[in-house]
Amino acid sequence: MFECIHKIIFYMAEKLEHRNISASYKALYKNETLSQNEIKQLQLKKIKKILIYAYNNIPYYHNLFDSIGFIPEMVQKLSDIETIPYLTKDIIKENEKLFVNKAFVNIPRKTGGSTGSKLTVYYNQKSLDITAAIHRRCMRWCGKFLGEKEIHFSSNTTDEKIVSLKDKYKEQMKCIVMNRKNILLDIFDTDSVQDILTKIKLIKPVLIQGFPSIAYNLADFAEKNSISMFGTFKFYESTGETLYDFQRKKIENIFGCEVYNRYGNAEFGVIAHECKEHNGLHIMEDIIYLETIPNQMLKSENEIIVTTLTNYAMPLIRYKTGDLGSICDGKCSCGLPFRKIINMSGRIHDFLQFSDGRVISTSLILDILDKYNGVNNFQVRLKNGTIELFIVPGEKFTLDKVKEIQKDLYRVISHNIDLYLIDRLYLTPMGKYRYIISNNIKVKKISCLDSNKYGNIYNHSDKNIFIKLNNMICLEGFNDLENVPEGFFICSKANAKVYFQDNNPCVEILSSTNSQQTLYIYTNQNVIRQKVILIHGWNKYNLHVDKNEFITMKIDPPIPDDEKNGDKRELGVGFREILNK
Repeated sequence: MFECIHKIIFYMAEKLEHRNISASYKALYKNETLSQNEIKQLQLKKIKKILIYAYNNIPYYHNLFDSIGFIPEMVQKLSDIETIPYLTKDIIKENEKLFVNKAFVNIPRKTGGSTGSKLTVYYNQKSLDITAAIHRRCMRWCGKFLGEKEIHFSSNTTDEKIVSLKDKYKEQMKCIVMNRKNILLDIFDTDSVQDILTKIKLIKPVLIQGFPSIAYNLADFAEKNSISMFGTFKFYESTGETLYDFQRKKIENIFGCEVYNRYGNAEFGVIAHECKEHNGLHIMEDIIYLETIPNQMLKSENEIIVTTLTNYAMPLIRYKTGDLGSICDGKCSCGLPFRKIINMSGRIHDFLQFSDGRVISTSLILDILDKYNGVNNFQVRLKNGTIELFIVPGEKFTLDKVKEIQKDLYRVISHNIDLYLIDRLYLTPMGKYRYIISNNIKVKKISCLDSNKYGNIYNHSDKNIFIKLNNMICLEGFNDLENVPEGFFICSKANAKVYFQDNNPCVEILSSTNSQQTLYIYTNQNVIRQKVILIHGWNKYNLHVDKNEFITMKIDPPIPDDEKNGDKRELGVGFREILNK
């Protein structure tokens, strides 16, 4: 009864918007009862039709087919299209005007641009209705029915000033009809995470959809803070990023939900989706034709090639997706006739290629870091011949542990590694998380914590690595003011914090010697701002730091070497205030 009511609401809404999603959904539903041979015959019929259409209506294909002597009417089997050259994002961008189909009112959809410049793909209304119907199919495969509550996670990357009232109205209506709540993420700090977990408990959705990195971090936070979230929703649909086994396991264990993997992109919509067997992703073979080819760089990996069967506004034929996976023939025990994608190993851009031809997968780095408790997440890139690894450290993460990681990675990869300690991950313009980040991202080396034969270790984090001088802990030791790293900071509040003993923050400074010492405080211009006499024991000192002011602190006389456990540096701490962070 509940679903019937929402079917009526959905049908009325789509008529109001002049759409025809329900009819497309019914046709797609019937296709699920076909045999694999019947699916192939359906694909052949559709692919021949769209090839003929592309030749007659899309200038790029008219010119291409003539140049290679390809005659669409002569296609007799699916493999006949293998003589058509592969299509890439760069080819489309270079020939953008030649892909425009003036026969339709073209509706633009932009790709995320996470692996290069953005690309605009055009749909006609019918093809968009089919992609919406495919989404409804995916929800049913998960076990969620029309009208049951759902939450969508996404990054809030849209500028409110450029969103029209019409688009806002459409999105609001869509959420009402679908019984959906959008949770937009600007930042992913402690307060926002707690707020999201509270919203999940209040909304009580049947399904949540979003990037797996979001769900994983929510689950990790709930686990570490003993927040019970088990059973708060039934299904999690992973979209937009590669879903890794360690993410699936934690999401299922902490939330007590069933995780479904979904694979798609802006160019085609949903390409494949898991069924209840969770043994590969069924290809939407009634709306696309999918091939795989060996990747030249990654000899053991296959790249996914997709051809649309429904989008006549901008037919993409033999398009190289940059995604990696293999096709599995044979019927699934769930009864669906569609082949499956298995062994999805991310994107080509999830691999580092060295000048000597060696290729390193991010999964190898993941396996190494997984041995070390305290690494919350990581990203990596190969820049100017150097591996730069960005680590989000956990609580009480020591410099010694970072050195161990660096040495372990060097042993396996045989390449120098610069480690950066960061607070938050670098996301794509669409808010997606990638293990390999762009070389265009500028990373300031806040301070160098260590240099050794394996590489350098830089601090770029408010969650700092501590150097211990006997019972004193500071973030950076240096012998003179000339060696103070420019831009170094440790505080994020209006008053500076110094960390001592067990990494507990306080505004007290401890002198470990019995002799009287003087703490000198310098500003950017090396002018003594204040000096404080320190005696043995705790001395409370509240230091206010102005915006963008760089301050150093130095103790005189130095701490005796026998109290520093062999550390030759003098105590010094540098501050730069980071307001509203």
